[in-house]
Amino acid sequence: MTDGRIYLIRHSVSTGTERRWLYGKADLPLSESGRLLLEELIGAGIYPDARGRLLVSSGLRRADDTLRAIYGEVPFQVEEGLQEMGLGEFECRTDAELREDPRYREWVFDPTGDVPPPGGESFNAFSERVNRAFDGLVRRADRDVIAVCHGGVIASILDRKIGKGGFYDWLPAPARGFEVIMRDGRAAEAVPIAERKREDP
Repeated sequence: MTDGRIYLIRHSVSTGTERRWLYGKADLPLSESGRLLLEELIGAGIYPDARGRLLVSSGLRRADDTLRAIYGEVPFQVEEGLQEMGLGEFECRTDAELREDPRYREWVFDPTGDVPPPGGESFNAFSERVNRAFDGLVRRADRDVIAVCHGGVIASILDRKIGKGGFYDWLPAPARGFEVIMRDGRAAEAVPIAERKREDP
């Protein structure tokens, strides 16, 4: 893809979000409140039209379910490189459970991004993976793309590709995301999808 649009949409609220778990590659479902949030945003018409576009999911259940809730039972590709950071032994545990663990503190307060959770990925390794997956998607896409993935994935991609702030400035709320405008094969601009209504047919 040289010019066009890639829509990056974060999955809706999961059961892990409601339990205040740290989770990345844990394959959790959407919660009931997550499904209700999607119904509300679908009704508001914020999501891009799927017609003529390539649909992609990270392949984790919460992303697949979000994609299907928005677009129905449609064909989509799976790009596992767009999965959330692997947290290893810290998956599905809370900050309160972990805060006395020195390995957790070392990971949380690591200024370099090189320290992984036990059995998981460092921030830098995660960022390299998801940006490599995004670049591969750009190279092979012959049309606009709608990718349903994860908050950390989206923030990492846009922090590196767009800049103009920091990682957390690009972290979308659940079920929201960004329209990334591509020019000459590069991400030139990103606009929150909530600011743009569904295109007219």
